[in-house]
Amino acid sequence: MNILVIDYLSPKGHITFNSIHINALKSLGCQLHLIGRQGLYEEFVGCKNVKITYIPERFFKLYPIPTISERIKGILCLWWVQRNVRLSSYDKIIFLSYDIISLFFFKIPKITFLINHNNVDQLDNSIKLYLTRNLTNNFFHIAINNYMVNRLKELLPHRNVYYIPHGILPPSLCMERPSFVSENEKFIFCPVNRNYDENLINILINEEFNRYLQKNQLFLYVKKQLLNSYISYSNIHVVDVLDNEEYNYMLSKSKAVILPYGAGFKYRCSGIMFECVARKTPIIASRIDALEAFKGEINISFFSNKDELITAINNLSVIPLFNYDTNIFNPKKYWEKVL
Repeated sequence: MNILVIDYLSPKGHITFNSIHINALKSLGCQLHLIGRQGLYEEFVGCKNVKITYIPERFFKLYPIPTISERIKGILCLWWVQRNVRLSSYDKIIFLSYDIISLFFFKIPKITFLINHNNVDQLDNSIKLYLTRNLTNNFFHIAINNYMVNRLKELLPHRNVYYIPHGILPPSLCMERPSFVSENEKFIFCPVNRNYDENLINILINEEFNRYLQKNQLFLYVKKQLLNSYISYSNIHVVDVLDNEEYNYMLSKSKAVILPYGAGFKYRCSGIMFECVARKTPIIASRIDALEAFKGEINISFFSNKDELITAINNLSVIPLFNYDTNIFNPKKYWEKVL
């Protein structure tokens, strides 16, 4: 099967996600033509049955108003794709990410699959919902968790909606202990830097929780972006910039990773969560539907107050390691069925 794979938005944060799904398609024997920004598909350069075309960098120019900039970029990128790629020559087309306002005016003659990320959240906007409902019938939706599937089916009852899991990559063995972490130190890590619940951050960063950490000889490391002011606690520290090897160490060696996403993190999927799943690192997450949907499938517990957080941490040492089958998150068999 000859498939055109387009990521005209080319967000840097989706490189791992894209890699997982492109590899799944490759393993099915598909001929792939990848379209996106320079640097997005570097691991596939020179791969058999994979052709790469880069969208010129000039189309990623930033304009003074970010929202308008994104729209202009999307429209220009799709215009370039339409002029330079013969869409009708492919069996199927897959958009790894998309913006409905720019995509709506892009006419495609083939069955096209749209992978939804934060797009489902955006359907609270009446204009975006109207455009999504009025896409031509050759557009099919892909959702990366079942919570998103249910929402899409509710809003788009006459549309084809398929579940294909986010997927996981085997964890990198390249790790380096950051200089601020002592050898054999016990710590928990909070790497979330946006879409977080401020009330939950206040539970994490205060003197009372610091005393709990001291008593249990634990340290908490939080991303700098979470903090609006300087903090000074003996066992709570700020993490600024981590290179890939240091980040791998923090996720792999942490007693647990804390994901304090806010209520606005509704119909989305956490890439950090799946990085933890790959490493079998326990997760302590905010009690929201988007994350509770994974209860029973992965090693995840929840908190909405200080007592629940402390209970979840205490349970790390008494509850046996949660064994789960990571193959349930392998997108290969799902893509095979959908295609």
